[in-house]
Formats: sequence, structure tokens, C-alpha cells
Amino acid sequence: MVATQPPPSPHPAVLAIALSLLAAGCGGRHAEAALELGFAVPADLRELRVHVPSGSLTFEASDEARIAIEGRTRRWSATDELQQELATVPFAPSLEPVEGEAGAYALRFPDLPERLDPKRAALIVKASVRVPAGISLSVDTTRGDLAVVGQRGAVRLRTGSGSLLVKRVTGAVDVETGHGAVVVVEQRGDLRAVTGGETLLAYIEELGPHGATLATQSPSMIVHLPPHAAFTLDARVLRSNEGKIGVRTAYGVPVERDGRGHRARGDVHGGGPLVDLEVGRGYLSVVPLPTR
Repeated sequence: MVATQPPPSPHPAVLAIALSLLAAGCGGRHAEAALELGFAVPADLRELRVHVPSGSLTFEASDEARIAIEGRTRRWSATDELQQELATVPFAPSLEPVEGEAGAYALRFPDLPERLDPKRAALIVKASVRVPAGISLSVDTTRGDLAVVGQRGAVRLRTGSGSLLVKRVTGAVDVETGHGAVVVVEQRGDLRAVTGGETLLAYIEELGPHGATLATQSPSMIVHLPPHAAFTLDARVLRSNEGKIGVRTAYGVPVERDGRGHRARGDVHGGGPLVDLEVGRGYLSVVPLPTR
């Protein structure tokens, strides 16, 4: 079952960077530059771990033996003096093997130097990254939107605040955002998706052996499953909207009042992998995939 406690509050660094990014769109000094570079794919690459301090990245699966990055960087600061200091910070990412873990490599964008106040300066990246389709991919950022399209390996995404998009992935997916919408499209395989707030929308074409675990604090969740899928459903809204039935299902599973919310539990087509769904406050729907 999904934990009913809300996720931890954003780390102070997340809030500081959020303020700096807001300021970046409203004033201050900034310097933008094109970002275009690539790395030859190591022969033993099986897992790529990506770190970006803040910004937005889209990962696209590729059959090329190359990791290609294309986009823009921005150095934002509150003063001219800070802008001059930021200009001395190298902004190119590095690709290095992870010590002691065969086949794992780290693609890292530089962090803001500790001597600089994240409320008054920021290094921001917005880019698309082409990566080998068959590898596992793990990405983390303090704040920013992340998207992955077409991967055949496992995908793990973490952002302190920002939206997440996963499309046409056939490996296991594990994604989480402190606050932001989550959209999963054409998923085939195990799925875990959690947001501290905002809508969660999932189109699951094939459940993996471990099913699906989805959670949002509010306001809504809509999960599409194959019409004839066999699974065990546990769908909960802890606090339904006033006068509304919080859980709606098109699979014939009965919905019962549960405290201040509603719950639907039962087997569909004889049962199978667990589909575990939870909304803190709002509503959720479980419906068949639309016909094509």
C-alpha cells in the first residue's frame, strides 16, 4: 500500500533555487549560451546516472553509439559582480565511470559553487539529450521538468519541483516529484509514480509483474488500463470532495465509503498484479484505455 503521509517539505535549497529561477525570469543579470556536445558511448555502459542542479532535460532514445546534448545554458545572478564570478565557472557536463560499479557512468552538470548564495545566483540548463535506447537511466535535479521518451531500459526520475513525462518506455519506471504534474503514456512494465501535488495521468498498455503504484496528494488521478487486463485493484481517496464519490472505476469493483473518503478494492478478471492508487484529497478514476 502507498504511504498515506505527505512527502517531506522541499529542502531549503529547493526553495532557494525556486526563488532564483523566478527572479531569472523577472530581472537580474543573465548570460545565455548554446550547449552542443557529445560523448562516445563506453563499450560497457549499462546504466547512466544524470545530475543537473536546475533546469529542464528531455531524454530521447537513440540507436547511435553516442550521447548527444543540445540546448542552452543560463548563468543568472542578482548583481554584475556575481555575474562576473559565474562566468569563471565551467558549465560543460562530464561523463565519468561510477567507482566500484561496473557498467555505471555519471553524467554530471556542474553545481553552483558553495561560496555562492543560491538565492542570488543560479546555473540553469535546458536541453535535449539523446541516449542509447537499451540502457537504464536515472536522473535527478533540485528543480526542473524531466521527460524520457522511448527507453527500453529501466527509468528513474527525481525532481524536487517540476513536471515529469514518461512516454513509450518498456522498462520499469520509478518517478517522483515534490510538486508537479506527472504524465505516463504508453507504458509497458512496472510503474511507480508519486507527486506531492498536481494531477497524475497514466496510460498503461501492459502491466508488469509488480503492477503499478501511483500516488498524489491532490487534486486528481486518472489511470487508463487495458480493457481485458487481469489485476487486483486497491484505489483510495483519503478525503473526497464534498458531496462527491471520490473513486470511480469502470471495471465493476465496488466503491465504499472509507472515513472522509472512498475506496475500491477487488480483483478484476480474476486478479493479478496489484494496482495500488492513492489520492490524498480530490478524486481518482480507473478506466479502460481508449480504443484506437
